[in-house]
Amino acid sequence: SEETYGGLVKRCVHLVSTHEQRLSFPLDSIRRSDGSYPTGSTEVIYPGVHSDLGGGYPPGEQGKAIGKTDGLLLSQIALHEMYAAAFDSGAPLKVPEDVLPTYLASNTWRKMPLELGKEFLIIPDLVNRFNAWRQVTLGLEMPKQPLSEEEAARFEPVRSAVALEQAMKNQLDWLTAWRINRYAGGTLLSTPFFHEAPNRDAKKAHYEQSQQAQEEKQQAVLKQRKAQRTAFALSGGRGEPPVLAPGVPDFDPEIAQKQLREAAAEFSRDYRGERRELHSTWQFALDDIMGPAIYVLNSDDDLMEYLQMKLAGEALVKRLFRPVPTGKIGQPESPESLLVALYDNQVHDSRAWFMYSSIGSREPWGGYFRYRVIYFGKICSRPLSLLTVAGNVVGAVLPTGNVLFNFKQKKVVNTMVDTLDKVSKTSATQLEVSAHDLSTRELIPMLPDAEQTKAFTHNVGEVTSQQRQFIEARRVQIGKENLKARWAGKTLERTPSGGPEK
Repeated sequence: SEETYGGLVKRCVHLVSTHEQRLSFPLDSIRRSDGSYPTGSTEVIYPGVHSDLGGGYPPGEQGKAIGKTDGLLLSQIALHEMYAAAFDSGAPLKVPEDVLPTYLASNTWRKMPLELGKEFLIIPDLVNRFNAWRQVTLGLEMPKQPLSEEEAARFEPVRSAVALEQAMKNQLDWLTAWRINRYAGGTLLSTPFFHEAPNRDAKKAHYEQSQQAQEEKQQAVLKQRKAQRTAFALSGGRGEPPVLAPGVPDFDPEIAQKQLREAAAEFSRDYRGERRELHSTWQFALDDIMGPAIYVLNSDDDLMEYLQMKLAGEALVKRLFRPVPTGKIGQPESPESLLVALYDNQVHDSRAWFMYSSIGSREPWGGYFRYRVIYFGKICSRPLSLLTVAGNVVGAVLPTGNVLFNFKQKKVVNTMVDTLDKVSKTSATQLEVSAHDLSTRELIPMLPDAEQTKAFTHNVGEVTSQQRQFIEARRVQIGKENLKARWAGKTLERTPSGGPEK
């Protein structure tokens, strides 16, 4: 808030990836709970997933943005916006030497090295595809290229006609239309980006070679670190301790083509209403409950979101993939075909890759027919149930250091849901959660109002804050009771399972 920062924050620009769907990457908006934005702040939506904005993808990842430079990466546009916004607000950034005024030519620190300037390269194909995205999905006019110096100097993001959550839904509906054609329609297998996607570790022999090579690199690093420590010890510990050599990244096999194929199959099955093979019961163990809050999503909304996204995608797929008119060679591409090219060649599929090397599949409980969870201050776009907070199970009678959660799916019996089931050919389910002692596997005793405390709510910040205070007060109370018992010559202990009461 302005009161907290006292005007120290002059400008805040938040770039939002509209195509991110991983449950592990909810959106934390800068919009407040009351719907207002802080003074001097702007939230800008962009096509792509998390790293399409942050610059985490190298050229060629998943067969996209292939080239010798970064000029086709979607993150290049976000890079320019961040640079321009910071420079416009007075940040002392370097600039290309040819635009530096004569009276500042002596300030060599202002001059951007030529090699650094090349990092800002954007290839025209990317510009055209991005502008087509603006025209087709946002209804904005295609700007005439090149922009005049005056237009470029006063660039400001266009104010949206809808709220952030609706804008996010609109963007995922368009991407769903693309997936209906590419994933469910089977055209993925004939696209250039799919054939260019790295897949050399799909074969077991090459996989093992790559894994061995990664292990050898890590062993070399460990050897180097040992030598650094030894040299420092032999010097008698004089001077600063050495900065140890960095480790190698975790092993991540190159199987993008396989991952895309399996992701497309998952989408296709969900789109056609063919249930995925899911276990009815899952277990989640915590040896040491962390301080940050853990929430459970309300599965009641899943079927409605599925139908909404599916119907919206079906309504847009014919607009997106229009028949190519027979015309003269060299005829300009339509905005829709340019948008398809953006989805094909720039927008990555983070769900297809995420967690695959660890569990051999995609993120559990996630899917392509989910809108992204958004936090606005203390409220959330989807109702959540608080599971743990402040190192304790919510609703537990006594503080619990470790826990085993059981998650069980039950089919919902409801007239409206039954009707939707017939339309979607899917089963609506509800998630039941039970907390057990990790060592004894017995149910953890709960307070009488535990179910009310764990009720699904949009006001997650308020509930979490209340529970933190309650748990802390409960710990203090139990500590006082134990102390009084010790003074009285008694010791309060939890009775072990099957043992005599203490």
